[in-house]
Amino acid sequence: MTQRRGNGLLADAYVPLILLAPSHADLMLDALRRSGIAAYAVPLEEDVLDPAGGKADDPPTDHLYVDAEERGAAEQVLGAELPGLGETARVEPGQTVGGDLLDGPPENVDPDAAPAETADEDQVWQDLVARFYDGDDGAERRRVAWPDAENLSVPDEGERSDTGRLGGDILAGPDDDEEAAAERARRAEAELEGHYEPPPPPPLLQGSRVGIAAWFGLLSGPVVLFGSAFLGISLPNWLMFAAVVAFLTSFVVLVLRMTDSRAPGDNGPDDGAVV
Repeated sequence: MTQRRGNGLLADAYVPLILLAPSHADLMLDALRRSGIAAYAVPLEEDVLDPAGGKADDPPTDHLYVDAEERGAAEQVLGAELPGLGETARVEPGQTVGGDLLDGPPENVDPDAAPAETADEDQVWQDLVARFYDGDDGAERRRVAWPDAENLSVPDEGERSDTGRLGGDILAGPDDDEEAAAERARRAEAELEGHYEPPPPPPLLQGSRVGIAAWFGLLSGPVVLFGSAFLGISLPNWLMFAAVVAFLTSFVVLVLRMTDSRAPGDNGPDDGAVV
């Protein structure tokens, strides 16, 4: 790696200015330092023709780099310090030169161009949104964004029916009707959970005809007797006798039927302990 000489000042970017002899390069480094312009000189590794104003014993083998933002001022300093040098020795910013390229600045730097400004984030975002929605409908965006491997063609009606039938036979469980019926049964069972429904009551007239007649005689006899007395109606003697006989007969029949309704061997609640 070649050795470069600086003037003690630093810059963010450098551009090539001119090829000079070592003595002229040292003179320019001092002059640029006094002017406040950062610069450095790099010795070239290959022979360079002697430009106008050079000496045979002092060829221009140093490449002078200056601050990219101060190239115009550096040219004025060069014209004031070395007015005898021609334009043939001056290196344009885009010209390729020898020497250590790692020590020099980029070759395509434009010294007259303004420093690059960072784009506004809002403007960049608006530009992206405008290009996203410009001349592209929703269906086209979905088609482009979706991978081609995932795009499946729509099957015909016949293929759809065959596929549905085969898929239903292989993958499907119970039929839809059975699933719906099972779902309704589960819902009904969930609704009835914790809900008590009493059994239907027994019929009012329960028993045999003899028992019903006995209850009728037991109730109708007193009703006839007390009703006639309450209303002040005089009844014939035979009717009054029939009412009394019906009451007594019905009472006896009901008592006898109470004992007959027990199961065989049932002696009542007082039959002692059962082992």
